[in-house]
Amino acid sequence: MTTEWEARCRSCGRRVHPLAACDVSRFGGGSYRRPGRWYRGQTCARCIEGAVVHIGVADGRFDYINHGGYHFNARDLVGALITLINRGYSDLDEQRWREMYPDNRWVPFDQFFPVLLDEVEKARARAAAEAERLRPVIREILDELDAQEG
Repeated sequence: MTTEWEARCRSCGRRVHPLAACDVSRFGGGSYRRPGRWYRGQTCARCIEGAVVHIGVADGRFDYINHGGYHFNARDLVGALITLINRGYSDLDEQRWREMYPDNRWVPFDQFFPVLLDEVEKARARAAAEAERLRPVIREILDELDAQEG
């Protein structure tokens, strides 16, 4: 499918469909005289999944990671993964994730995958709670707009 424009992944440089990339923050760019900063940029589904499999697991939850020389926020990566799942560019197929998971990890896949599923469910629950919290506000705004038009 071709589009008017494409997103360029800032990690691998590939051009991808705009819906196959998400805005993810990473830490980097520091030097001796200047500390590093958080940068946001488009990252493709393949690179996000590759970073997610390197997230450290501690006490049954995800930690911050250092992947490929860049520091990613684990919650940001999981949020981007959920967005890609909702768009149909990723999934939680256990066999596919098992094949993608590195062999030399200190955390076995059988400990990593349940944490991933738990983090995805927590993020979905947070999003649903936020939607419920905003529902009356949005309804009030729409009612005001209807009253102005009518």
